[in-house]
Amino acid sequence: QEIYSNPETPFVADFIGKMNFVDGVVSAKNEVICHNLRFETTRIGGSLSTNENILLCIRPEDVVLLDESAEPDTNNCIDTVVRDSEFLGAVFRIRLAFKNASETEFIVEIPPTSMRALKIETGHSVQVQFPADRLHIYRK
Repeated sequence: QEIYSNPETPFVADFIGKMNFVDGVVSAKNEVICHNLRFETTRIGGSLSTNENILLCIRPEDVVLLDESAEPDTNNCIDTVVRDSEFLGAVFRIRLAFKNASETEFIVEIPPTSMRALKIETGHSVQVQFPADRLHIYRK
């Protein structure tokens, strides 16, 4: 569980379960920028410096899909488009793309009850949140 929750390297992160990887750069203490989107994080190590290239990583189950009526904390919220979804029994695996950078895709996994409640369909817009304490930052 420790290795899964706190992998030391991107290789370990991807080897032990699924992980999304997004290129970015350190912009300030506890902040990175990926495709002109600012992300706060609690996991930037002291060895990373401003303007350093990084990989922002988050597990598919840690991404939060927000329904239209939610009033989220505005930190780390992103507008996305649903590319497709796949039913895997206990979860749906949803492939999303950033609206402002459609070439950047990532995977979210949610239970079927959430899929039905949120009415997720291919082509629809969905707002997601990357919780600051669930982001992993690695030197690229």
